[in-house]
Amino acid sequence: MSGGPADRAVLSAANISMRYRRGGKLSGSEQIQALDGMSLEVRSGEILALVGPSGSGKSTLARCLAFLERPDSGEVGFQGEAVPWEDVLAMRGLRRRVQLVFQDPARAVSPRFTTEQVLREPQQAWQQRASPQRALDWAQLLAEVELDPKVLPMRARSLSGGQLQRLVLARALVTEPDALLLDETFSGLDLSLQAKLANLVLGLVESRGLTCVLITHNSALAEQLADRSLVLSQGRVVDERSAPDASTGGTS
Repeated sequence: MSGGPADRAVLSAANISMRYRRGGKLSGSEQIQALDGMSLEVRSGEILALVGPSGSGKSTLARCLAFLERPDSGEVGFQGEAVPWEDVLAMRGLRRRVQLVFQDPARAVSPRFTTEQVLREPQQAWQQRASPQRALDWAQLLAEVELDPKVLPMRARSLSGGQLQRLVLARALVTEPDALLLDETFSGLDLSLQAKLANLVLGLVESRGLTCVLITHNSALAEQLADRSLVLSQGRVVDERSAPDASTGGTS
């Protein structure tokens, strides 16, 4: 390997484990092993798919990689450095640079908010100054996700499912992240909308130089979009697959 920027791990996990308690009582409640010694690296500019059924640990791993949950043991890394969980200010900056897009866009935004309010929300959360020039950029941002600027004054509840999914994707881009984590983002959409959104994500990865983690139970979608796929089962990586080589017709 060359050791250049393209080989650098933007996100990494080293032997991380996570347990949850099932049930309301601490005494006698069952412990669920969500992650069991998970290790991986996501390289700069790469689309990595995490594939597996419900309960395999995909979403828990995504929350750890987005710095929203700290694993019980092991180490999460960003740009080759261990994540400083105890440093509140540093963690705030890191969470801006890695954005997680959840599965259900209708639950991710307030239905009473207008599209512009949805986009301004992360700006305010990360205390980014909203200048007049920035306000003029909303139309360009919406164009990147193939939304008409006419939706800016519209309330989120009036948007279609496909429009909402594009809106939450645009909101994730407001902080100009280095990496996007898409947690079942394509789930619930018909095949036509899935294809359009998939092409949109591919274009954003290329134009913005993003690193992307795609969480899905759909192995066919993972094969179509990802450079590599990791197959998860019971909190562990059980298989790794590389994208078929188009030059050889997908054969090895």
